[in-house]
Amino acid sequence: MGIGQKTRYLALEAKCAAFGKCIHPDGSFSSARKKFQKRLAGPKDIRENGRDTLIYSYYPNVPATDVEDLFFRLQAEHRAAQAELNGIKHGIEVEIRRDAEAKRNRWTAEHEKWQGEVALAREALNAAREKKREDLEKLKIVIPDSLRPIYEKLRQL
Repeated sequence: MGIGQKTRYLALEAKCAAFGKCIHPDGSFSSARKKFQKRLAGPKDIRENGRDTLIYSYYPNVPATDVEDLFFRLQAEHRAAQAELNGIKHGIEVEIRRDAEAKRNRWTAEHEKWQGEVALAREALNAAREKKREDLEKLKIVIPDSLRPIYEKLRQL
């Protein structure tokens, strides 16, 4: 991933986070839009305080279509940025899996090579032991009769 791609990734992530805070259901713009729609549906508000009853009338200072258009335009821009960001993240995940697979294959090949070398070394060691044993068996050791009881005792251990 080059510096340009990293910059694009970080810019998209920041854009998605900022837009998401505003347009998601509990976001500031979404909440303001809901309040705006509520006031359009019921522009009068009555507040009773004993005999002092106040009636408030609310009138929008911007057209409702402007609010809706802006909200949906921001939502579409957020979705486009999120889709591009998800594509980049998917590409990264694919590259990670590919790299892990290559490393696993390389490790397996190295391990098999090592196991082959160890098997050859074991065979060589066993052959050397066998040769040494055969050489020792060929040697004739003459034990004097005076040491024969000690030899028999040691042999039984």
